[in-house]
Amino acid sequence: MNRLTKPQLAAVLLLTDGFSLLCIRDCISLCTLAGFLAGTALHAAAAFLLTRCRRPCGSVCLSIVLLCLLIQGGQSYDMLRRTCGGITAPAGGTAVVLLTALVSLYAVSSGIRPVSRAAVCAAAAGAFCLMAVTLTELLSADAEDWEDLLYIPAASGFREEVIRGLAAGTATGAFAVLSRTAPEGSWRAWLMGRAAVTAALFLTVMLSAGGIMALTEHPAVTAAHIIQPFPAQRIDALFMVVFIAAGFFAVSVQGVCCTHILGRLAPSLRYRSCIAVLSLPLSGALISGLPEGFCGAVSLLPLLVLPLSALVPRLSRPS
Repeated sequence: MNRLTKPQLAAVLLLTDGFSLLCIRDCISLCTLAGFLAGTALHAAAAFLLTRCRRPCGSVCLSIVLLCLLIQGGQSYDMLRRTCGGITAPAGGTAVVLLTALVSLYAVSSGIRPVSRAAVCAAAAGAFCLMAVTLTELLSADAEDWEDLLYIPAASGFREEVIRGLAAGTATGAFAVLSRTAPEGSWRAWLMGRAAVTAALFLTVMLSAGGIMALTEHPAVTAAHIIQPFPAQRIDALFMVVFIAAGFFAVSVQGVCCTHILGRLAPSLRYRSCIAVLSLPLSGALISGLPEGFCGAVSLLPLLVLPLSALVPRLSRPS
């Protein structure tokens, strides 16, 4: 696989994780923010262990990472389908999924290098839009608005919010595949960026839609309808562009990584790109409705499978 620079790796991973954050459902509170940041810290610890493990990745580990990628890619497609109704997309959720899969087939067949180059531009545009709406809310908020954040009801306890935060980390499988193609320490840029995006997005949503948080199913989408920082352009239209772009890059990166692993497991297999691209939406249909605890465990597994495979022989040696 081609070498990636640190900004390229951070961009593809942040777009994948950022898409999950845009699709978040139910109430967002300060407890949600703390839980998601704690989930990011757990992913950081697991990513650190992965980068310190120099053990070659055997076929068993590759198969486990491939399974995790299929599940996480299915998550991305499932979130895309469910959230399309909230953004009043011109086509239904199933149609958007099929169109995204068709377009991503070209990106997957091109490889990770063109995708990563385009991801840098898309991530920069998304960061600009997020910065604009966040600054708009921060500068317009008064002391009463900040006090109201304390009274937004939590959808669940802190432990459940940590699990939600882990489940939203859909880029861990891609990181497990791409980590050795980028400079050392790239995981820091990725996870620090995710923490910053999480804090900015959640604070923006709470400040803008905190009063109706309990009434909305997709709080990020609702906030996009409320905030209006640009007098000549509706922010919900920009949100739709950022949302679709992030979804496209999320499924494309996961498809590229699946194709790469299929090539290592079965070098003679033909049409690997088609198989990977078609498997992801199928996985999304199969895993829809699975508990978040399962998805949270899947997010940790790609980062821990290699360190654990290196630890097991040491523990099994006779003392």
